[in-house]
Amino acid sequence: MSNPPPAWHPDPHNPTQWRWWDGLQWTERTAPMAQADTRGSDPNARRSLGALRDRLQSRERSPSAKKPAGAPGGRGVAPWSEDLKAQAIVGESFHLESFNALAAEDGHGSIPEWGVELVDPVAAILPDPENPYDSSAVAVWINGRHLVGHLPKTVAGIYFERLSTFDPGTYLQVPARVWIGYHEEWNDDGESRRIPTGSVTVRIPDVAGITPFNDLPDEPHVLLPWGKAAQISGEENHMDVLRRFSLGSDPRNVAATLHVVDEPRKTGAAVRQVEVRLDGQRVGVMSKAISDQIVDLVAYVDGLGRLPVARAIIKGSDLRAEVTVRVARTADVPQRWLDSVRPQEGT
Repeated sequence: MSNPPPAWHPDPHNPTQWRWWDGLQWTERTAPMAQADTRGSDPNARRSLGALRDRLQSRERSPSAKKPAGAPGGRGVAPWSEDLKAQAIVGESFHLESFNALAAEDGHGSIPEWGVELVDPVAAILPDPENPYDSSAVAVWINGRHLVGHLPKTVAGIYFERLSTFDPGTYLQVPARVWIGYHEEWNDDGESRRIPTGSVTVRIPDVAGITPFNDLPDEPHVLLPWGKAAQISGEENHMDVLRRFSLGSDPRNVAATLHVVDEPRKTGAAVRQVEVRLDGQRVGVMSKAISDQIVDLVAYVDGLGRLPVARAIIKGSDLRAEVTVRVARTADVPQRWLDSVRPQEGT
């Protein structure tokens, strides 16, 4: 059976609009339902599309069919950059059992008439090289147990390689929005029926923000909480280090270590400030005012025998570069975070 020809169809993700099927997959082209008189889908194509969906669902249920990547195991890792953007996924209509299970786990024996939005779901984003339709597919699992679809092919092609570099037993974990409800389908007689459906949006960084450009320290370390940007000074004295980070292209998301130092002054006694290092090499210091707001946090982690690691961004060229560190001020760090990094008795 061949794929249905290109046509407009009711959007499986949003029942208030049409979405263009290009003969192979859903596209990003949409149109309001109000334009139905000029964009109405071909009944034969609609019937063929429904048959295609049924055929693919049948393949997924077949014992002999190739299965997508297994449910994520191990530890979810947050993106290195917290500058996230919303990305709709595709293929939800092939995973209705997952949405029924998610609704049940949320306390609903059946999907409510008005639909339901899950509270604070998290998504695991994993390469799916065994996918029978695309060896560069990227699967999306909700709450670590339910496969709900994939990133669009054009997006997956950008993210697949970077996601494949994760260490075994780890995977990218991001916030998600999951809505479970119904959409309408029409038969050739113009009769409609309500079909259960799900709609998923994940929040992902640009590909360069998935992991840091450089390696994390080999020594025991702690990733400090994300916070307001802190500009450092003195980078111009350390361009020999900064040039190693392929400057002149996009900004680099990097892992920086923070250290409490007695910074000498031209006049007067040395003052306590926070030094910033990349791969063990100094690249500058935070101002006295900013250091005073962060130094207790850095000293606390250092006192645990671990390196304090912060997210940082480098931008510029081989002539001049700037480093910005994103780290919480000590007063903004919640007690539960302090408790989480403190060694437990007997460890």
